[in-house]
Amino acid sequence: MTKEELENVPAKISSILAAQQQLIELLTNQVMDLSMMSKIELGDDVIAEIKRLKEIIKKDEINI
Repeated sequence: MTKEELENVPAKISSILAAQQQLIELLTNQVMDLSMMSKIELGDDVIAEIKRLKEIIKKDEINI
């Protein structure tokens, strides 16, 4: 990689992370809306996995 390409890496990573966060929020909202409209509850395993993944994200955000 050239020096210029290396300098652009943080901006690219930041852009990708922002897009991922927006996608996560969109999908989370859609799941919540669909489950409320259809009166279907998420399983305990799904809820536990969501909580686990959110904890990982929180820990990583603190370490950045």
